[in-house]
Formats: sequence, C-alpha cells, structure tokens
Amino acid sequence: VADEEADCVLLSNYRYNNLSRLCEKYGLSPIATGKSVDYCFAVSKNETGLYSILTKVTGIIPSSKVSVALSSYMQENSHTSVVGFIKEHLALVMTVVAAVLLMILLMLCRILWVQKKAKIDEALIATTEIDSLTGLYCKNFLFEYADRMRNKYKGIPMDAIVLDIDRFHSVNILNGTEISNQILQLIGEGIRSIFSEEDFIAGRVDADRFCIYCWHRNDYQKILTLIQNKLSERFTNVNIRLRMGVMPEQITMDVVKMYDSAHVACDMSKGQNNSLLTVFDSSVRDNLWLKNHMLNDLHRAVKNKEFEIYYQPQYDIQSNPPRLRGAEALVRWNHPVQGVVMPGNFIPLFEEKGVIGEVDKCVWKMTARQIAAWKNMYGITVPVSVNLSQAGIFDPKLEGTLDELMKANKLERTALKLEITESAYIQNSEQVIPIIERLRNKGYIIELDDFGTDYSSLSTLSSMPIDVLKLDRSFIMKMHDNDSSKRMIKMVMDIAKDMNIPVIAEGVEDKIELKTLKEMGCNIVQGYYFSRPIPAEEFEKLLNKEMEKHIGHAQNKEINRAGK
Repeated sequence: VADEEADCVLLSNYRYNNLSRLCEKYGLSPIATGKSVDYCFAVSKNETGLYSILTKVTGIIPSSKVSVALSSYMQENSHTSVVGFIKEHLALVMTVVAAVLLMILLMLCRILWVQKKAKIDEALIATTEIDSLTGLYCKNFLFEYADRMRNKYKGIPMDAIVLDIDRFHSVNILNGTEISNQILQLIGEGIRSIFSEEDFIAGRVDADRFCIYCWHRNDYQKILTLIQNKLSERFTNVNIRLRMGVMPEQITMDVVKMYDSAHVACDMSKGQNNSLLTVFDSSVRDNLWLKNHMLNDLHRAVKNKEFEIYYQPQYDIQSNPPRLRGAEALVRWNHPVQGVVMPGNFIPLFEEKGVIGEVDKCVWKMTARQIAAWKNMYGITVPVSVNLSQAGIFDPKLEGTLDELMKANKLERTALKLEITESAYIQNSEQVIPIIERLRNKGYIIELDDFGTDYSSLSTLSSMPIDVLKLDRSFIMKMHDNDSSKRMIKMVMDIAKDMNIPVIAEGVEDKIELKTLKEMGCNIVQGYYFSRPIPAEEFEKLLNKEMEKHIGHAQNKEINRAGK
C-alpha cells in the first residue's frame, strides 16, 4: 500500500537491505502477503492510467520477458556512485577518513620527533666533537678525521705537530683560569690563521697540548714564532713559552703513532732556553734510546758510584775583592759507555719517571762527606747547596735522612743548603710550605732556585718560606735587553732586601753583568766569570788561595794596628 504522493519504486532482492530506508524516504508501508515475489511495483492510488497500462502489459507480455527486462533494469541501476556510496555508508566513510587522518597526524608527529632528535644528536655530537674553548677538534675526533684526511690525500706528505705551553700549570695558578683560557683561545686562533682550511686539521687533546695534522712544510720555526709573538703582544705581563715537536710523514706509521713521536720531540725541548722546536729524526730516536738505557742503568750507577759531584764556586761581590763564600753541588754521570753525561740529559728524565730520589740521596751523601773532609782540612765549614726535588720533598723519610747525614758527618744543618725550585713551590704550595717550614725550624737553609723561570709574581715571593733567593741565568740575561728588564731585576733586589733575604745571581759571565748586579745590591754570584763547575780537587785549590788571602789580610791588619 502506497500513499498518494509516492512515486513508482522498484523493489528487488538486491534492494532488500535498503527496504527500511526507502520506505521511510518515500512514505511506504510494507505489508506481508505471505507470497514470495521476485519484483514488484508500487503505484500511487491516483495513477489509475498507469495502473491500467501496467496491468495490460503484464497480461500481454510473457512473464519470462518481463523478468528479463526487470533484471536488466536492476543491473543497470545496481551501480552505485561515489556520492551515493558515501551517503549510504556515511558513518563508515567518516570512520575511515578519521582513521586515515589520525595515521597521517601520527606520521607527522613521528617525523617531527625524529627531526628534533636528530638535531639534538647533532648538537650533542658537535659538543663532543669540538672543543668549546678553542673551536678546534677534541682528541678522539681529531685522530679519526686526521686518518680520513690521510686517506683522502694519498700521495701528499703529511706531518704531525704537537704544540704545548711550557709549565702551563704554573701559568694557570699564577694568573687564574680566565687568563689561561684566553691564552688557549689565542693559540687556537693563531693555528687557524696560519693554515689553509683544506690542508690541515687541528685539535686540543690535553689541557695545554695542541695537535696539528697538515700537509708537509718547512717553516715550522716561523709558525712557532708567529704564535709566540701573538701571545707576547697580547699578554705582556705573563711569561708564556711555547714548545713544538714535529714528526714528518712516515708511510708505515699510523696517525696516532706519528703524534706520539711528535710528542716525544716536543718533550725534548723541555727545560731548554733556545731549542723550542724539535723535529723527530735519527738524533731524537738515538736520544730516546739513550734515555731508556739510562733508566735501566740507574740502579747500577748508584751501586757502582758512577755519579760525581762538581762544585761551582759562589762569591760575595760586595766584598773587595770578592770572596769565596760557598758552592753549588752539580752532579755528573760517568757512564761506562756514554762517557760524562751532563745533568740536563738525565735529571729531567728521572724527575719525569719518579726515580730522581735515588740521585738526590746519592748527591746529598757525597756532598756531606766532602764538606766534612774540607772542615777537617781547613777548620772551616764550606756551605754547599744541593737540589731537593719535588719527589724528595714528599718523601716521608726526608727529615730523617737529612738528620742522619748531618749527624754521621758531624755537620751543622746550615752546612747543607737545600735548593727548591720555584715550580715546586707554585704547583704544590699548600703541601710544600708546611714541610719547608719544619726543615727551616730545624736549622736547614732553604734556597729558592731558578727564580724567574716559572713565571712567579713578585707578590708571591713574600709568601714563600725561604732564606735565600737565587736568580736564574735567563733572568740575568734580560739585563742586556732593555732598561725595563734592569728595573725589574732591581725591584726584585729591593724586595729581597726588605725581606732580609740575600740574593744569589746564577750564570754571571761577564764584567758588565757583575758590575750591574753589584750596583743593584746583589750579594753573591756564581757563573763562568769566576769559575765553571769543577771537581773537588780543583775546588780545594780555590780554598787554598782563599785561605792564603784571608791569612795575608789578617796579617796586614795586625801590621797596621802595630804601626798605629
């Protein structure tokens, strides 16, 4: 039954599932008849003509043809358009669209997260790859990139360079972290300004050590001088000294080993005033071989008494004429194979390896015996200065060892003057000062050795518990440079005088230096002007002359008194 406004609607098995929707749309009411039909038409009550036509058609046309025609009609209309499908399945379509949009959103979020993480990783890598202070590579990345550079430029000779600051620890303590960082930054800038971008790679691999890997060149002294001059111009009140070691290209040697060799070459310049650049060659290799053998030979040398003491006389220049006042003990090694080995060739090595204590004790023992022998010969005590290394300072048996030596040789503690380097004070002042004060309280004379080589400021001088100040030869040489250097030395003399500390000038070699130092108020000098370090037998000749002068001077005084 259809209402009056309904149109003709085809109902089929194909549309059966949409029956409820169609009935609702067209206002139809389905009525069960109990009969099964394949197709049916619903016609409005007012369409009597149409109903009559359809009735006649169904009567004229065989039912089989009607079925064929209706089936064909159904198939033609069975195709659903996109819009129709969407309308029919709107909820499903909306669900699918929402799911797709959600997946796209999730994918976009994933991409953004990956990009953000990549940027964080990149920043982290950059932080660990680049030294933030100098802008150069850090250690591990430097070696990796240097190795890549070597593979990239096969056939081009490459050199490894090590550059560092001599006694940087002291510079840091005396001038502070801020100045030290500025020094390191300036070195980094100097390296980048000298080399071209494509022919080098550089990094800071330690506190003050820089490594450079570059195309081979022959102007390394020029490079060292340029960077040194930059530092001297910028930091006029800080004494900075650079050292450089170079390892030329070695095809059979990897990058790390080349740097190790350059480091060895750099260390060869340590403690030297002139040779601040060392290129690794056969002589350096021989020197390295010799040092290894010397380390192995140390115990035998002590046992066989291969060490010998030379004495450099010290003269009081305020007396007229200058008078012999004492000496400094300097060790020599009479090596059975190498001959006489100078202290500069083994003392730094033994200090570095922590075995200098054996040499110190050997020198103290031999010197104490010699002072006792001279005392028996001349009836006077000749005070002699001996080195007290950093290792010796921290030896828990130090005081006992010294006291036993003095007691065994029947000497006053003032006979053996203990020289402590400026660097020992500065680098470990909190630990060193209490030990030195105990020694002073016992009566030992403490001398500050090598003053002027370790960048100490004049303000720190007053805090050092010392009895004698020794000016290093390099400090004395500055007098020849300009008047400002002379004024600086005079200032040191005046401060020492105010502190009632006598000054010994080392390395005095000519009459001009002697005259200048005397006018400045220097008390005692030692150096080639008076005498080189000499064996005990030759020193005794000087003692004999001194005794004759003393006796003659005393006799003249008696004659003058008698005449008056």
